[in-house]
Amino acid sequence: MVKLPGQTKTAALVISDDEIRAAFRQATLNHLADVHGLKPVYRSDLQSEKAFKAAQADMPLIAVWNEHQRPEGLAFSLSVNMLLVKAALGEYMEELDPWFNEECARIVADFKDLTYNTIVQTATETGWTPSAICAALAGKPNA
Repeated sequence: MVKLPGQTKTAALVISDDEIRAAFRQATLNHLADVHGLKPVYRSDLQSEKAFKAAQADMPLIAVWNEHQRPEGLAFSLSVNMLLVKAALGEYMEELDPWFNEECARIVADFKDLTYNTIVQTATETGWTPSAICAALAGKPNA
């Protein structure tokens, strides 16, 4: 309950669970952007999700890997570092919170979807490979 100065009645401040969770997600995204940056990094040394997870402690927030040609066109894989997401969300929410794992998974899925779609759109518009896009974002256009 909140009583504003000059009020004779107490007003209830009602915030839904969805609003609270959205605020935690936004704070986490801001934290990740500030601390790690949101630019994907191409990792030619990765060949599987298992390898990414095994080396996760040394991986960037968003890793693009396994760029290869397929009959349908160029394909690539993308991984999001769950350890970094958990650490960032842990700044705002206890790991024991019943929402914690669900919110981590949602943040990872959102990053994957947004990054994948952005890379595909950029590749389609420019003809660049995902590795070239990542290099350009990192300021290394000849990498």
